[in-house]
This record gives sequence, C-alpha cells and structure tokens, in this order.
Amino acid sequence: MQTEVIYQAIGETSQRSLKAGQEVMLKNLPLPMTLTLNRTDGGLVRLVPMPMNTEGMLDISIKEANGLNDSHLNLNIQTEGQVSAY
Repeated sequence: MQTEVIYQAIGETSQRSLKAGQEVMLKNLPLPMTLTLNRTDGGLVRLVPMPMNTEGMLDISIKEANGLNDSHLNLNIQTEGQVSAY
C-alpha cells in the first residue's frame, strides 16, 4: 500500500497520518479502546493484529484490502485482551 492512512484512537488522540513504510507506537492507551483508520485515497484497508511476546503490547499491520468483505475500518481492543477488526 503506497497511500496515506489517517488513524485515531477514539477519545484518546486526535487524527494522525501514517505514510507507507512508517511505523508508530501508541502507548498507555486505556482499555477498552477503538482505533479507526481511513485511506486518504478512499481505498480499502485490512488490519492484521499480531500479538507480541511482550504482555500488554499488540502489533498491527495495515494492508490493502482485496474487497469489502476483507476491509476493516475499526479495531476494538477489550479490557480482557480480546481484539476484533471490523
């Protein structure tokens, strides 16, 4: 994916941008938490959450979605650690 993504941790951060190849780390976010993402070109996004070996950390890869059924605009993380992309 070569386009810019606008993301926001609802109620915790303002909208921020992320360009292809960039990484960002959000720290000390309270749970439950919802993260929203939108591509600036209107394209579709697929989120791939990947648990890390470090407790309390979650790595998320942002990919280009192949279609509406593969697209996610939100990531919800619950207090107990459940993660759902929708």
